[in-house]
Parts: sequence; structure tokens; C-alpha cells
Amino acid sequence: MTVRGIICTVIETVLLVLALGSGYRELIVVAFCLGVFMALSLLSMLLVILTARAGSSLSLTEVQRRDEVAYMLTISGIVLLPVTGYLAITAPGIDPQDKKARQQRAFLLLPTFRGRQMALTLPCTHMGLWPVGPVYLRYEDLFGLFRFSLTKSRLTHQLTVYPRIHDLGEDREKAVAAGFSESQVRSASSGENLGDTRQYQPGDALKRIHWKLSARTRELYTREFEMQENAQVLVVMDMQCRSEDTRSTLDIAAETVLSVLAHFTEAGKAVRLLPVRSYGRSVLTESRVASEPELQEVQAKLLSVALHHTQEPLEVWELRDAGFTTVGTVFVVTDHPSPSLISALDAQVSAGQAVVCLVPCVGMEPPEHSGGQVQTVVLNTPEEIGEKVGGCL
Repeated sequence: MTVRGIICTVIETVLLVLALGSGYRELIVVAFCLGVFMALSLLSMLLVILTARAGSSLSLTEVQRRDEVAYMLTISGIVLLPVTGYLAITAPGIDPQDKKARQQRAFLLLPTFRGRQMALTLPCTHMGLWPVGPVYLRYEDLFGLFRFSLTKSRLTHQLTVYPRIHDLGEDREKAVAAGFSESQVRSASSGENLGDTRQYQPGDALKRIHWKLSARTRELYTREFEMQENAQVLVVMDMQCRSEDTRSTLDIAAETVLSVLAHFTEAGKAVRLLPVRSYGRSVLTESRVASEPELQEVQAKLLSVALHHTQEPLEVWELRDAGFTTVGTVFVVTDHPSPSLISALDAQVSAGQAVVCLVPCVGMEPPEHSGGQVQTVVLNTPEEIGEKVGGCL
């Protein structure tokens, strides 16, 4: 019974006592009419309680973040008098206690023996494994005297929201121009592939002289070779962040990592993924990604990953297992690189490697320091990944 129902019950009781004590017929009639009115409302609710059935379903059980899913609620039962209903549900990844984020729906069940269906479209805001169901579902009689709440557990479904893979392949020309081409080569004094020839210069080794060309032109020419660079790609993912909004930061970091892995995997390259500062608390471990099944395995593991809030920056010594000398391209995904790390990455750029520092930045200012040679890309939302990361490949 609601507060309104309690007040009506008290009024009816007072009227009945006054009517019996004073003998006024009018008071008896009023008390009788009010009693009948409440009895019909109670009977209507009892029928709903005994016969009401509710079922639910999801249009999809596996989606990518930023997709939408339809939650379908079906209600059936015997309704004697009109009954009102109230439904509240939150989107996947949103705190159910956040009343502002709830989708609320009021509905009316007219006298009928047939059911009613309602559909609510829910945006998938954050990646992860989420239960999707009503925060509350209740019935009230038309005058709000009695209330009945349905069990929510059997109306809840499990929804898997994967991190979205963004297309980074639109800027191929930029990628080659920036030195991130798939086949990086450099001139060398020796190697497997003959590159070009040039005129002899003092100090050139005699074994590099191109004797046939020199004899034909009557000038000394030397051979130049091209040495293939190591084409392996390294992606470092920091498992800690300085932002207190760890969930939104994780969305950006996970989708950045996954998009880079997908980009190079589609190009036929092997990518080494190295999570750092997890300290054994994460299911995501160092792995080699070179095929679609391996990419899907990483995507599934990212669902159970959680970033941990810290104010400590990522130091260079924490990348001691990175093995920079064995890779040609390095991506570091962290929102708090230390000055020593930036200096170390600068040194890798000077050594001929391609290095990019990708900084997820949610509700905070970007790091004050930036590398002199290292490309630093600040990502404020996941929607910027395709353009900004694709532009620096």
C-alpha cells in the first residue's frame, strides 16, 4: 500500500467511526462508497499480482561499444480495472544508482486479457560484461492506492560490449611519408639487397667497387646496399592511469591498442603486445598477434581488464622487457609518461625507429612535457582514434 492508500484507509476508518457514533446516514454512505472504491482497487491489484507475467529479451547479446541494443519487455495478465506501470532501466556500463542516466517509461494497462510489449533502445556506453535489466518495475492501481513490484532478476540479461576497432587505413600516404611504411630500408655498407651505385669516394672499401660499371664508364663506382629493418611492431599498454575516470580512459586505451593491432595484422605484420604495470592483476599478458583469431583473443581479454588509478608516471625502467632493439615501430599507450621515458623514446627515434606516444586524456590536461622527436598524440575521446592515430601511422 502507498502513502496515499494509507491516508484513504485512515479517512475511511474515521468516517466509519463518526457514522456509527452519530448515526448520520450521509456519513455511512460516504464511508461505504469509499470502502467499495478501495476494495475494487485492491481486487484489481490482486488479480495483477496473481496473473501478471513479465518476460524480456535483448535484440543482441554481443555488440561493440557505441552500438545500440533494444531491450524488449512483454507484460501479460488479467486486468480488471486500468493499472499503471512504471519501468526504469539504465544503459550498459552506467551506474544503476545514477537517476539522471535512467531511461524511465510509464505505461497504462487497460482491462484486457492480452499482453503488451514495450521496447527501449539502450546505448552501449562502455566496454565490458554488463547485466541489462530493470532498475525497478512496478504496478499501481489507477489512483495510486496500492503498489506491487515485480522480481527483476529474471528480467536481466548478460550483454557483452567489445571495444570498437577503428579504421586506421585511410592515411596510407601519410604513413609512408611519416616513415611508418611497411618496408623500412636504410643504406648500409653491406646487406642482402643491392640498392644503387655511386661514384667512388676516398675511404670506400675496395670490395664495394662495381668493377663492371667502372670498366664500362672508365670511372670508379661503388655499390650501395639496402639493409632491411626489423619490421616487428611493439605496442606497450600502461595498465595504470592518472585519471579518476578509469572506465572512460580504458575505453580509449583499449580501442587504441586493438585498432593498432588490427591495422598491422591486416597488413600481414606480427605485433607484440606488452602490458606494463599490471603487477599480475590483469588477465592481459604479453602476447604476439599475427592473425585474426589471436586478435579476437586479445579483444576478449580486454573485456576483463581494469585500469588502476595512480599519480605515479610510467618510468623507463618499467619497460625493461620491451626489447626496443629488436623492433622497428613502437607505440606506447599511457596517459602519464615520465620525462625519462620520453628521453629514452627520443633516443630510439635517433636510432632510426618509429615511435609514437598515444596519450588517453579524459577530464585532465595533457602531460606538461613532450618528446622532442617522439610523436605525441592526445586522445580525448574514442571517436578521435581513427583520425589522429591513423594520421600518424
